[in-house]
Amino acid sequence: MAANTVRLSEIVDALQAARSRLLDGVGSLSQADLDTASSTGGWSAGEILHHLQLIELAVSRVIGRLLEQAAREGLHPDPRTDSVLGSLDQFSIESSSQKIVAPTPFTPHKGSAKQALFDGLAASRAALLAVVEKAGAFDLSRLTFPHPVFGRIDGYQWLLYLAQHELRHLHQIERS
Repeated sequence: MAANTVRLSEIVDALQAARSRLLDGVGSLSQADLDTASSTGGWSAGEILHHLQLIELAVSRVIGRLLEQAAREGLHPDPRTDSVLGSLDQFSIESSSQKIVAPTPFTPHKGSAKQALFDGLAASRAALLAVVEKAGAFDLSRLTFPHPVFGRIDGYQWLLYLAQHELRHLHQIERS
């Protein structure tokens, strides 16, 4: 990563830890398990995995647009090294049980093959990390984009959101 990487490194660590927990939690599920709808009437585990891929790809595009804006505006790297991991705590993303209806573009397909789901998650993570690689050149706290539930959040928060969003959905899978 370029320039200051302290904040991005901690977020990438959080992203990787969340993904590892997710994959550990679903890795042993059979195709039938992945396709079985939640006992609460929600998405199946497979649908959740597809949703996570769709969200991660969308956030990669958001961060990419923010980086283009940063370059146009001549923003500098972030000189701060304090943690941003608590910056979304007020939203309780991981622990909230409040149902949120996903916008149509993020509604998953049913019945995707297990390997396709895992390959999709790997591809979306690779796309995200490619964007994050460029992000160290800019202060992401100065770049915001609206989230449909949480309002305007900055670039660091968008990345952190992904980790917390994955854990939220892992908890849903575990409860179903």
